[in-house]
Amino acid sequence: MGKPSVEKKAFFRISFWTIILIGFLGASNGLFIVYQMGTGIEIPFQRKLASVEEEIEPAKEKLAPVVKIDCKQLDVKRHLLTQASTTRFVIENCKKVGSFKNQTNNNQGDIFPMPTGGWTSDFVSLSHGKNILSMDLDGKKHSVEITREKGDNPSETKAL
Repeated sequence: MGKPSVEKKAFFRISFWTIILIGFLGASNGLFIVYQMGTGIEIPFQRKLASVEEEIEPAKEKLAPVVKIDCKQLDVKRHLLTQASTTRFVIENCKKVGSFKNQTNNNQGDIFPMPTGGWTSDFVSLSHGKNILSMDLDGKKHSVEITREKGDNPSETKAL
């Protein structure tokens, strides 16, 4: 056996570097896909602050009440009590619905049709104390009284 010919050496080198290049491209493509999609492996990690000895309870949010109105019954609950700073309406069985207004602070909004039927409103701001919210439903004026109490949260005593 003699020395390999120049053609065999060239063929070997081209084959070797082609395999290396294909492997590199395949690996980089695979890493790119993992980078984009993630591995799907989640490691639970929970870290506590070193300076906090006991767990702090999150602030309790005051959820905005949803006032439900059925135009067929019109026995709307007209007096509500809340600590929330906003409210909204869900209206059913009405043919014609207009905008609404908080007579107390002149905040007003629109009412929108829902894809499932019925109507829903913008959120309307509530002032502390008595709020009279009025709207036109099927050509008639309707109003709801909502009293906003001051909560135990110090930030609620500031102006909205």
